[in-house]
Amino acid sequence: MSDYKYELPLTLPEELYDTARKVAFKWPDCNESMFGLYAEKWLSFAKGCTDVHELPESQITTAEEKNEGAFIDAFADFWDFRAVAHAKTSSNACLRIAGMLSYAGVLLLSEKKVALESLKELHDFLDRYTWAWVPFSDFGEKAEKQNNEKIDSVRAYLAELSDHVHQELGYISRAIGESQQVLGQTAAQVKIDTDKITKSL
Repeated sequence: MSDYKYELPLTLPEELYDTARKVAFKWPDCNESMFGLYAEKWLSFAKGCTDVHELPESQITTAEEKNEGAFIDAFADFWDFRAVAHAKTSSNACLRIAGMLSYAGVLLLSEKKVALESLKELHDFLDRYTWAWVPFSDFGEKAEKQNNEKIDSVRAYLAELSDHVHQELGYISRAIGESQQVLGQTAAQVKIDTDKITKSL
């Protein structure tokens, strides 16, 4: 079998299709390189939130000194006690989502690489012993037994690998869902706080 070059998204070469079927391995149907791009988007959202809660205190103080009235007082109270907290909460949620997406990309790429190497090794192993298959001969029976044992071993290994990846993806999905829920709750609370400021005028 020819050497395989790692290019993203990592795909299963045609010469390994039959080998994958022998061990009942389903190649992950995903583009792992996209997860990094999605993560970058969420990192950008997190930075936007960070820019808000890191707004220099002097700017808030200056705004208070140059303006008077119920609105500026309400805004200052909102900023001091609520806005910064909301921004930090949103930033942390965005960072968590970005981290989970990055992890998912690395996890899926690792699974593909490990599976590819295992399938290549099995393919080469079976290829070496194909010539030894002679029906009704002791040597042929021994070669067939070795092949079957190797297939069973790789099948069990890849099944365990897939189970682990699916469990981790489940954890990632739940973590992202929790963070999205936090963002939704925070957005709802911002609206409530904003409405309170408006009503106080």
